[in-house]
Amino acid sequence: AFTDPEEPNADSASADRLLLVPDFTGRQQSEVQLEAARLDLELTVAEEIAPDIAPGSVIRQEPASGARVRGGAALTIVVARGEAEAFLIAVQNRTALDAREALTELGFVVVEVPGYDENRPAGIVLSQSPEPGLVLPKGTQVVIEVSRGARRLAIPSVVGLPEEDASRIITDLGLNVATEPVTDAPVIRQPGEVVAQQPGAGSSVEP
Repeated sequence: AFTDPEEPNADSASADRLLLVPDFTGRQQSEVQLEAARLDLELTVAEEIAPDIAPGSVIRQEPASGARVRGGAALTIVVARGEAEAFLIAVQNRTALDAREALTELGFVVVEVPGYDENRPAGIVLSQSPEPGLVLPKGTQVVIEVSRGARRLAIPSVVGLPEEDASRIITDLGLNVATEPVTDAPVIRQPGEVVAQQPGAGSSVEP
C-alpha cells in the first residue's frame, strides 16, 4: 500500500521563507502596518518628536531596507510626531500659586503680571493669555494677571507748591481736592502756597 507524503506545515513554510525588507522611510505608519501584515512581520512602532517631518512618517527602521529576514521576524519603525502639545486649561479665579503649578505641570511657561480689582482679593488670577481651550506646544508662554486687590495711590507732597499746581497734581491722580485757607501758618509762605496737606505725603489711598 502506498501513502501520500506528509504535507509541509503552512506556518513552517512561511517561517522558512526569506523576505526582502522594503524601505519604509518617509511612508506613513498606516501604510507600513498594512505592508508588515502582508509580509508577516511583527511590527513595533516607536515615536520621536520631529517638528520638521510630517507627523506619522517613518524616520528610520530596523532591520534596514534590503535586509533578508524570515517570516514572523520583528520590524521596528520610528515615526515622527509633532512638537509635544498640551490643552490650555482655565485658571481664572484660582490662586496664583495653584495656577502656576497647574500650568507648569502641563509644560507651559508662566509669566505673572499685576492687576487690580476691588472685588477680588490679592493673589487671585484675574485673566490669562492666551485664552483657555486651545491646544498649544509645550513651552508656550502663558501670561496670568494676578490681583493685588484694590488699586491704591501714593500721595505726593504738595507742601510749598502754589495752590493751583497742587490741585492739578492731586486731580490728575483722580482724587478730589478740598482747600482750607489759613492765616496762622507755622512757617512764612507766599500767599496761595500750600502749608500742609492731609493725608500726608507717602500715604496710600484708593482712587
